[in-house]
Amino acid sequence: NLGADSKITEAVMIPQGVSATINLASYDVTATQSDAFEVQGTLTIDATDEAVIKAGTDKENTGSVCAVWAHNGGNVTINGGHYIVYEDKDGKRNDCIYAGSNAKNTSGTIIINGGQFEYGSTITQEGLDYNGHLFLLNCADSQPESSITVNGGSFKNHVPSYEANGVEEVKLGEGKAVYNSTEKVTSAHSGNSEIWYVVK
Repeated sequence: NLGADSKITEAVMIPQGVSATINLASYDVTATQSDAFEVQGTLTIDATDEAVIKAGTDKENTGSVCAVWAHNGGNVTINGGHYIVYEDKDGKRNDCIYAGSNAKNTSGTIIINGGQFEYGSTITQEGLDYNGHLFLLNCADSQPESSITVNGGSFKNHVPSYEANGVEEVKLGEGKAVYNSTEKVTSAHSGNSEIWYVVK
């Protein structure tokens, strides 16, 4: 059961064949060494941006974790909340929001309508992922059917729209664009300055 300021040691699991809506309101969820939400069924997350969802806060003992992971045909809709992921015990960055699975060769789909998304610490060049990338939102490279569609939200140091291996993994919803303040952005984030990009 999730209540105010919940601390969990295993991910909240939505299995295949189950559809659920979780209204976090302004409650916090902290996953110390695991994903916060792992979805193989269907999940809608409703929350205010005051609800903070953290994954991998015990960095010294954490491997690969995500704030939200959809795989095995899982579908997730995120309608709010503040999602933060921390690097693993080797100092490599983790994905905050992840669709699909390379290891299990399964797909997942995620729709983001709102919320705030960021890394819990500054990732250095040496701390990039195992392919040399820095993706806040990511899809399994072996799964072209996996996708993340962004209709809204704020993303720290990440422009949420890109292709990988010729596949549009993370895409913007119809008529949506990325902005840095009032300026429209079409290229990836670069440089050391901290920028919150907004999709609207």
